Amino acid sequence: MGSIKYLERHVLSTGQISWGANPSKAVREALLVKYESYNEKADAVDRCMEWEKAFLDYKRGIDRKKHISENSVNGLIAAYKNTSNWDRLSVNSKNTYQQLIDSVVNSRIGRSNISFGETLHHNITVKVVESLHKQLCNDVSEHRANHVCKVLRRVWFVGFRLGLTRSNPFSKMGLATLPSRDVRWEKEHIDIFVAKADEMNLWSIGTLALMCYDLCQRIGDMRQIRWGNYDLQGDSFFDFVQEKSRTVRKPQGNLVSVPVENEQLKARLDSLSRGGKDDFIILNERTGRPYTRWAYKTVAEVRKAAGLPEELKISDLRRTGATEAGEAGLTEDEIMALTGHTSREVVSVYVKKTRRMASTAARKRHGR
Repeated sequence: MGSIKYLERHVLSTGQISWGANPSKAVREALLVKYESYNEKADAVDRCMEWEKAFLDYKRGIDRKKHISENSVNGLIAAYKNTSNWDRLSVNSKNTYQQLIDSVVNSRIGRSNISFGETLHHNITVKVVESLHKQLCNDVSEHRANHVCKVLRRVWFVGFRLGLTRSNPFSKMGLATLPSRDVRWEKEHIDIFVAKADEMNLWSIGTLALMCYDLCQRIGDMRQIRWGNYDLQGDSFFDFVQEKSRTVRKPQGNLVSVPVENEQLKARLDSLSRGGKDDFIILNERTGRPYTRWAYKTVAEVRKAAGLPEELKISDLRRTGATEAGEAGLTEDEIMALTGHTSREVVSVYVKKTRRMASTAARKRHGR
């Protein structure tokens, strides 16, 4: 076998050999991947070859799209993604924006005989936008419709600034402010979920759920956590940078330090064979590799097998933990220290006011 693209060999201070999959800048931006470390060369080679094939498919797709008119919606979106407005977004935000865009560009609006993405952008009128919003509300949800239109409003705004469009049909839509999601896991739900995950030999998913819940963190950060982030001073703390806080202007992101107080989670972590500092803690038992953002599918598989309500999402565990922290009498600053939020306005979305919280506040007020 010849040289493998992106493969790196490292000699650690202990003399141990480690292997890295280090994608080029073009691959990182196209596939939204980053450096990964492996103990076994074969695993690193597999990942490098996977990226090489995926990047080749990506370039073929670009070649096929070269004929797309810059005057189409797809062309306008491409122009937006070549600006600093797109570059300044965090990786998580880029993923979210792309998913919302992908959910609509191939759809046909009303009786149109071509897709939304193929339509000339100057033909997208206020009337067409209203039809698009209504169609998304009927086919998916009002939440999805609003979020898609907000992203497209930004695309058209940048297009207007670049002189590509004459107006923004997505502006001043008067989108209703929808209530934030307030689904909450009960403690018994979490116990049932973890037990079912273990029964299905998906120990990693049960541990991932406990981490999201106990540490009040996003699944994206927890599935990518490494041993080097844990217990650095022997005090059962996780120290890490939240992915969503990384931007071009602030590439270092926000450092969060959260203690592990859940004895069940601490025991599960202690039972693992600790790898190197760059090794992932959570690995998919079915592949031996870290979970991608499609971990949600495995979570849904376990939830369904456990007979739990379909409305429960793993992303709700962050809110559940934060709400419990509020019920326990923690101040907003203390909750922000746990969740990593830098704004009280944002953290209030996660911490739902409950009767128990009010009782705690009343007892503290009267010194009880």
